[in-house]
Formats: sequence, structure tokens, C-alpha cells
Amino acid sequence: AWKHAAVWRETFTFNQTEANGPDTTWRVTWDDQYLYFAFDCADTDVVAPRRERDDHVYNDDCVEMFILPEFMTRTYWEIVIAPNGSVFDSMECKKINQWGADLDMAQNVAGMKHAQAVDGTINKSDDTDNGYVVEVAVPFSSLPGYSRAKPAAGQKIHFLLVRLDRTNGKFGAYAFRPIQGWGHNIWNHAVMELSE
Repeated sequence: AWKHAAVWRETFTFNQTEANGPDTTWRVTWDDQYLYFAFDCADTDVVAPRRERDDHVYNDDCVEMFILPEFMTRTYWEIVIAPNGSVFDSMECKKINQWGADLDMAQNVAGMKHAQAVDGTINKSDDTDNGYVVEVAVPFSSLPGYSRAKPAAGQKIHFLLVRLDRTNGKFGAYAFRPIQGWGHNIWNHAVMELSE
């Protein structure tokens, strides 16, 4: 399936316009049931302590998806997955006149599937890792606006792909395209048009 995916190979540090982040390959594709995301992340020190569902997964090495099917509603999923399989997912609504969003962490992405592979040893900083891969399948039926609709070519979805990296006590935030602000800046999200 990944042979026909949209692929990006540049990585941008938040609030910068030149690709200068760690090597990352980002992929997106779809079928009549799922949106698929794949992240191939080079990383010499994979740091991801085991966390409970909806704990602070975003404080570790992880990948992040913001998926906003209908821009006017400002309602979107934030999904964060670490290379050890820890998950944070929250239904969110962007505040108009304030920073951030209203979060509903009680909701989980029903039917989401994910898998991870690590080339190295997680949480062992005295060796050199090569990186990790995360693949995610998000059901269209779990997306706002798709509970009664089917995906079809020509439909548009706003989204953002992010990689968070913690190495030697330093924290970096990167995206597959230049982004101003943070992932909750929905006006900076990309627009994907589903195609055949």
C-alpha cells in the first residue's frame, strides 16, 4: 500500500522555513475504511518510557497526527504514538480567541490500529540506535463528519504530521512542512485531497 502513498522526506523545525530536522520519511494513503500514516524516523537514542493511555506521551520520542476533516467545525483528533506503542489521543476543538484547544481525553479513536518497530534499544542511552518506524490506521468512521459518510476521491481533510524528539535531555519539535506556532494552529495545517 505504501508504494502508492503521498511521501515527504524533508523535516522542518517548528517556526523555521528550511528543512534541517532529523531524517524522517512521512507517508499518507487511504482506502474506503482507513486513513494510513507511516513515519520512518532516524534516531540515535530512542527515548520512550512506557506510559498509560493519554498520559504525557508527547514528552518523549513520538509521532503525532492532527486530523481535521471539516475546517469550519474546528474539531479534530490529536493522536500521539511512541515507538513503544504508548498512545495519547484526544478529541479537540480549537479555541478562537485563545491559545490551544478544548480537550476531551475521555474519547479514544475507536478502531485505530498501530504498529511500531525499533532498530535499537529503547531507553538505553549508552548505545547508538538507528531509529524507529510507526504505522497507524485511523478509521474514517471515527473522524468528525464521517460517522454517516464514506470517503471518496475529491474530499478534503486538513491535517498535520509532527515528530517530537528527545535526545540528551534536549527536546525538538518537527513537522513534514514548515509550521508557525504549534500543532494546534489549525490555520497552518496542510490540506489533503483524497485521490484515486
